[in-house]
Amino acid sequence: APRGELEQARPPRSQHRRRDRPLSEVATFRTKTWVECVFDHVEDTNGVIHWLGTNRNTSTTFQNPHLLGTAVATWSSTRQGAPENALQHNTSNNYTDSKPNSWWQVELKGGVCVAPTHYAIRHGHSLNHHVLRNWRLDGSPDGGATWTVLQQHTQDTTIPEQGYAWGHWPLPGGKSLLNVFRVMQTGSTWCRLPDDWRVRGVGTVALS
Repeated sequence: APRGELEQARPPRSQHRRRDRPLSEVATFRTKTWVECVFDHVEDTNGVIHWLGTNRNTSTTFQNPHLLGTAVATWSSTRQGAPENALQHNTSNNYTDSKPNSWWQVELKGGVCVAPTHYAIRHGHSLNHHVLRNWRLDGSPDGGATWTVLQQHTQDTTIPEQGYAWGHWPLPGGKSLLNVFRVMQTGSTWCRLPDDWRVRGVGTVALS
């Protein structure tokens, strides 16, 4: 295509740097719409899950995106609760069986991909024990066919030993577009997996 057309389609650099418009559609390029999810605090409404649960920010009512079919949550086994509870934005007790390499994951649907810059996890029980300490966050660009380690946590005490306590972490890079995220437990075989999980970053949404 002529250079002038490409320059017209490419989003201005200043738009990529903006931090004053959480989750606003900042540019359109070819068949994708870029949206920006800016971290403010762990329970803000700027994340991708909230965006999906409010029909791409067009509704004032949040619904669990797993029930809407815009995201699918799964896990390795069920001891109590259900994997989709981590997407519902309220508290409940959720954890897997006491087995090595237990995991929880969410797959974003509808062509949604995210280049993550920040994520948050809430402890999955009202009690203050079995708090997540050793795990890694994996990401996949192709529905789980291939995986990349986004962050490894070893004896990480960020999440306080309190019921439904939060922890949050910046993610280096934020360049690869991913549509599946997995929390893989690597330590004690009985820790509570997420009761709530949120991700921020810059992503693409396929236009309908």
